[in-house]
Amino acid sequence: MSSLGLAVVFYIFILVWSFVIILRFKATVTESIRMVSPMVVGMIVGFGGGTLSGLYIAGPIQSLVLGVLLGIFSGSIIGGLMGLGAFLNGASSGMMAGLMGVMLIQMFPQSEWKDVLFFFMVVSGFLQFAHTLLLQRLSSENVIEGTFKVLSSPLFMFLFISTVLMVYVTVANHNDPEQAKPLGLQKTIQNTNHTNH
Repeated sequence: MSSLGLAVVFYIFILVWSFVIILRFKATVTESIRMVSPMVVGMIVGFGGGTLSGLYIAGPIQSLVLGVLLGIFSGSIIGGLMGLGAFLNGASSGMMAGLMGVMLIQMFPQSEWKDVLFFFMVVSGFLQFAHTLLLQRLSSENVIEGTFKVLSSPLFMFLFISTVLMVYVTVANHNDPEQAKPLGLQKTIQNTNHTNH
């Protein structure tokens, strides 16, 4: 698996994990979780999806639209489980993050994309770990048992994030065939420059 593919798996896992945990225990979700959780997931997955769509998708309009849609979807799918206010909070946060992700990744040259993605994954991992600590408040209601108790543990999230980041570094340090060719908006920019010359 390439480093970009690993980043995709990382952000998809965060979205699916958050959805499953909140869906299972939405009856005990507190007001603080209703306010924060959709925003956190929308920002993490929206920003990650925005950066990746900026790399994968050729064409500025297509990558911007995809990044924004990914952000809206990720925030709204979590917020939608908890009410209209949480839905709007998650959708708007995700939309903004998706837009920022697409634009920000293009500020860096292609040679630095792996390092930039790694930095964003570290920051996202830290935020998701803090998100896990917040969601652990559900366990104070003694409703998390068995498999869900393990999955909602901060230790589980820490081990998952650490493992993904270590694998990412290992893969990124080897020749990654996907990095040998221009991606996304960078490809469009290079094609435009060649046409002008």
